[in-house]
Amino acid sequence: MKAKHIYILSLFAICIGITCKKNKTTDTDTKEKDKTIRANFLIKNGTIYDGTDSDPVKTDIAIKNDTIVFIGNSSTADLTADETIDADGFIITPGFIDPHTHCETDLSSMDQTLRRNLIFLRQGVTTVLTGNDGYGTINTGKQLSDWQESGIGTNVGLFVGFGSVRKEVLGSDNVQPNATQLAQMKSIAAKAMSEGAFGLSTGLSYIPQSYSLRKGTEVKEVAKATQPYNGVYDTHLRNQGSGILDAIKEVEEISDYAGNLKVHISHIKVGPIKNYPLVDNIIAQINAARNRGMNMTANVYPYLASADGLRILIPSAYRANSTVYKSAYDNATTKTSMYNNVRNALIDIGETVEEGAKLIVVVENYSNWKNKSLWELSQEQGKDPMNTALDMLYQHWGIAIHTYGQSEDVMKKFLSQSYIVTGSDGSRTHPRGAGTFPEAIKHYSVDEGVQTLKQAIRTSSGLTAEIFGIKKRGILKVGNYADIVVLDLPNYKANATYEEPEIYATGVKYVFLNGRLVVKDDVFQGTLAGRGLKKDK
Repeated sequence: MKAKHIYILSLFAICIGITCKKNKTTDTDTKEKDKTIRANFLIKNGTIYDGTDSDPVKTDIAIKNDTIVFIGNSSTADLTADETIDADGFIITPGFIDPHTHCETDLSSMDQTLRRNLIFLRQGVTTVLTGNDGYGTINTGKQLSDWQESGIGTNVGLFVGFGSVRKEVLGSDNVQPNATQLAQMKSIAAKAMSEGAFGLSTGLSYIPQSYSLRKGTEVKEVAKATQPYNGVYDTHLRNQGSGILDAIKEVEEISDYAGNLKVHISHIKVGPIKNYPLVDNIIAQINAARNRGMNMTANVYPYLASADGLRILIPSAYRANSTVYKSAYDNATTKTSMYNNVRNALIDIGETVEEGAKLIVVVENYSNWKNKSLWELSQEQGKDPMNTALDMLYQHWGIAIHTYGQSEDVMKKFLSQSYIVTGSDGSRTHPRGAGTFPEAIKHYSVDEGVQTLKQAIRTSSGLTAEIFGIKKRGILKVGNYADIVVLDLPNYKANATYEEPEIYATGVKYVFLNGRLVVKDDVFQGTLAGRGLKKDK
């Protein structure tokens, strides 16, 4: 009887062991199944430039929902994908990031076609920052929410504009803030930062921002209000000509005053012709600031013409609006002053009045002026260029122009600096809006050798994200958002011209934005996948 009990207990133990072993095997199988990567898209055999200093690698990358979930050899991984794309012969990069744009009006349009932001997206730009030059709204949170709710074609982040802050408190008059008003300005800037702005932008050569005193504390105090939010002071310098070194010194003073605030110089350049030799001094000054620990960077666009208004030729005192201008025009004394200012400005641009007038081209379709130089128009009208410009402004105040006053050699020197990133200053009225990134990456990097391809991609993506604190974008890395571009590099090309600035770039095989396929074979797929981005979110 005892032996029988022992036998039964032994059988029972064996059965329990088998059951346990079976259960253990099942748990292991479950864990192995959990390791299976299930992706929406697998991009195979492309050469990946990940947006860092790392050398390119030919490998695969997979996307699930809005995230990169795999980078490596997919043939040795347990990975399944709904759709596989063969990128053999193509390069794979992060979505490009443009830190200086003027697309607010398009993104806010009732016209969905404009909200697509295709001049940028079709280059491979997946994220734009806007509100630059001091024009960014003070209502950051609402603006971002409105954009995302209505649907936009790219990701977008905002700067709060110093000009907008100043106008909210002081209007457009040439006045200085008292202590109470300055406190209001700082509060407005801080609120915008708390709502997700990436920093404070300024355009200190533009009215009314130019009314802030160079030696005063107004700009410094408002900039300092953004420091607790780790914002960036993004600036269109007070002077981009003979006074540019002092303008950069002002940026240094602002950074020091605000406790080593990050500072970024937008569309760095110098002109006109007589000031080109300053480029080496500019670079040396920035390097000296960086060497002493200042976080100073800049962006540059690879075009030789700037965009502005014809009124830039007249004294700043008469630029406020058409009423102020017409009053000055109708006064013989002030008209003479404006005439002389236009004359001196033209000489600065081209060394003679004639050459300067030839370098200014009207881009607005008004009174058959479009795509004609100021010199051509003066010959047609039978007047000298000074009176031609003054009379044109009297007829139509808001005349947009391109000024061909920059040097390619100077631009290349800026473009080659490791801390200067690509930025378009772009809109639909200038070819840089639709062509900056293929120009920087394909033309000036691959064709001209101004920088390596790896550097050109980094300064168009990863470094820009690092400078502005754009989280989980700009670098191809598992866990980051799937903003990915597949380029047919030999055919990657800017097609926009000064005469037709809205022609899209070509050579973009695929663009993924937040994991969604938005461009395929240079064709927009109709999906508005963009998001409103907030600092540190």
